[in-house]
Amino acid sequence: MKAFVFALACAALCAGCPRFHPGPLPGAPTDATFVDVDGVHVRYRELGQGPAVVLLHGFSASLESWAGVAPVLAQDHRVIALDLKGFGWTTRPEGDYSPAAQAELVWHVLDKLGVKDVAIVGHSWGTSVALSMAVAHPERTRRVALYSAYVYDEQVPSFLRWAQVGGIGELLFSLFYTERIEDRAPLAYVDERFVTQPRVERVEEDLARPGTVAGALATARGHHFAALHQALVGFDKPVLLLWGENDLVTPIRFAYRLREELANAELKVYPRCGHIPMVEARTSSTRDLVAFLADKGAQHDDNGNADNAEGSGSAGGAGSGSGDDRGVTGDQGGGGAGGGARGGGTATVLPVETRRLTPAEEDFALPLGADLAALGAELTPRQYAAPREKTEVVVHGSLRIREAGLYNLDLDRGLDAQGQPIYPVPLGGGQMMRAGDLRARTDAAFYAPGVGVAVKARIDWLDNIALGGEPDLAGGSPATSRGQRPTTVVIKRAWGEVLTPAGTLAVGRMGAHFGLGIAANGGDCEDCDGGDAADRFAFVSPIAGHFLALSYDIAARGPFTPSRDGGHPISLESTTAVGGPTVSILKTHSPATLVRRAAAGLTSVEYAAYVSRRTQDNDVPATYLPTATQMFTSADLVGRGFAATATGGWLRISGARFRIEAEVAYLNATLDQPSLIPGTAITVPVTSSQLGAAVQTAFTFGPMQLGVDAGYASGDDAPGFGAFPTPGQVAPPAGSFDGAQANPPRDRTVDNFRFHPDFRIDQILFREIIGTITDAVYLRPSMRATLARVGTGRLEAIATLIVSRAVEATSTPSGASALGTELDPELRYAARDGFAINLAYGLLLPGAAFDGTMLAAQPAQSLRLRVGFAF
Repeated sequence: MKAFVFALACAALCAGCPRFHPGPLPGAPTDATFVDVDGVHVRYRELGQGPAVVLLHGFSASLESWAGVAPVLAQDHRVIALDLKGFGWTTRPEGDYSPAAQAELVWHVLDKLGVKDVAIVGHSWGTSVALSMAVAHPERTRRVALYSAYVYDEQVPSFLRWAQVGGIGELLFSLFYTERIEDRAPLAYVDERFVTQPRVERVEEDLARPGTVAGALATARGHHFAALHQALVGFDKPVLLLWGENDLVTPIRFAYRLREELANAELKVYPRCGHIPMVEARTSSTRDLVAFLADKGAQHDDNGNADNAEGSGSAGGAGSGSGDDRGVTGDQGGGGAGGGARGGGTATVLPVETRRLTPAEEDFALPLGADLAALGAELTPRQYAAPREKTEVVVHGSLRIREAGLYNLDLDRGLDAQGQPIYPVPLGGGQMMRAGDLRARTDAAFYAPGVGVAVKARIDWLDNIALGGEPDLAGGSPATSRGQRPTTVVIKRAWGEVLTPAGTLAVGRMGAHFGLGIAANGGDCEDCDGGDAADRFAFVSPIAGHFLALSYDIAARGPFTPSRDGGHPISLESTTAVGGPTVSILKTHSPATLVRRAAAGLTSVEYAAYVSRRTQDNDVPATYLPTATQMFTSADLVGRGFAATATGGWLRISGARFRIEAEVAYLNATLDQPSLIPGTAITVPVTSSQLGAAVQTAFTFGPMQLGVDAGYASGDDAPGFGAFPTPGQVAPPAGSFDGAQANPPRDRTVDNFRFHPDFRIDQILFREIIGTITDAVYLRPSMRATLARVGTGRLEAIATLIVSRAVEATSTPSGASALGTELDPELRYAARDGFAINLAYGLLLPGAAFDGTMLAAQPAQSLRLRVGFAF
């Protein structure tokens, strides 16, 4: 952690402290109009004639926020929209950026434009400027409209609170203020279709202008609103509050609170709308604003309470009717359900404006906790969100049922050199074997009140339990079983996350995944069985358009002894611990961002690299050998001297109609003392140098997708594939199917790279017979076509051809290189509501590598059915 803090400090020094920019900004639009006031070059835009209305944007925004509102207001008003100091095209001089100072600047601009009285409209942080203007000159203020008001100290997010501390603010804003706009932007919307790529790029361009970071920091340090609320006591001008019911930046509870504090306030609430009602609920909110400014939307009773002309009832429930920002001209009335409205005004909940964005494409999806970049991206937006009021629980899960028929997977080639078949054979001597299993999985996330604290877990209620397994034998035999016995629940992951000013800290047992998953694989795919979970301390920070991830894994410890009270285990020897650090740098986009960029015709380039180190000084083989005991002494301790370094890279280039993705991994290790027997030393070290690589491609042509994949896993010249060696296994003779790859002191290398078993490319050879991709090179062309759209889903046909060869011919049972050719057709139906069903057939034509001494290898077949339910 010290090294990370030092790196951040160095980066900040290199970047320099945020600098103001007092002069005109380069590149301003040629049609932009400016007025010079108090040493500030203020950009403004003026439309229409009539009573004056001034529009004030929010934090990190500009007058462009009102593009859909200003032309409508200009039909009956003189509309003046401006860029506040520090934002848009207005200059960024050093000075006071508090709401009161901004309000004074706006009044001076209005003075220069000859405006005497005005209606003030503000959005988000701009509402604090609007109210500051109103209380400073109530005699010049006709009325005030506030969109998603940001006027309470409790609304200030943790990132901006930390930034108010001298020195820390400069560091945080220099490093992080402009980071991950693509992830932060969706926080303002319910419907992410409004988060268009041009809109994201415009925000990024605005933030890149000279002096913007310094101006934003100065503005953040003015986020103190207590004095404003004191000044609002007795303020009785008409106020309209316009609020999105699903606002995450300024939650709806602040709307009710503000309405209570203001003497003459009316509240409009828009369902399925986030932080920007003038965009996401443009038609309805603009209509309400026009009526309010014309004083046609509300009548007042003798008590000063506003009666709504469009409907009755209090906020807290959704009104009925319809409305749409894309052409519907009117709302149909309706009252909301009771609850939450009281005091000096009314609240009307208006109809739903739009529907949700459909989920991102499956090609880009990756569950949180499986990937450090996803972990960082998920909590990064919370830096800019208001605190949660209560604990939130988010649950996702799935139920998977699989049934398979496996025919002749021993290839009828006889026994290998060790007298074993290459695959289990039926007890009765037939050809067919069956396999079926059931998995029920839940991924749960618990978000604490406040900002950026979460606890997450993966729970498998049924963990690949065999169909028909664990029969109830109350009747005396399986034949009279009445069902299955209960099984043990398995908690595979449990970890906590906390958002710090500089990034996300995660601690616990969490998923481990990188790139395509050839080395580290979280096992999160539909057909995966295992998956890696690491006991890890991790810190992820967004910096310079990338994620910097630092982690330390504790892979193994032991042996253990219980504490005196039996409450926790204690490791008997610290030098037997296995673990080490990992440093990675990642440039990634979220799934929604990739879909958005593809829709805009952009090509996305993502990449990542890592270096990982793992060591172990000593070992106690008695803890894991078949002869393991529960009592350990110093005589069980064996010197090990293990050190390994893994490095890898990942690249993905994708667009609307293509995806090219690749991963490479290299592992180098040294084992100084490979003996497993205490007191017996092997003085010649064993070394390992392994290389693995995989490439995936997909090109879309209408309803069809074509691709060519390839992969390479380095081999070792020892007999056997070395896919699943066991401790203490002796070196196999030539002609063996599997076995240990090292045989000290003669053979001191283990160079076969083993792909993760959950990285699957076929149905039979690597998935079932060998068990993983190792000591092989393969080519895999594929085709996917949409046959029909049925209901909420689509029916697809998939065909894959896999041709593979051994890297080291001496590893195969026959000494030949050709592993075989496999054809895997598949039918798949997947619905958007979470239901999916797959029927996959596999045909393996084995190559000469599997021929026996007397018998040639024969074809193998498989037929698999998978049914899935996701929520």
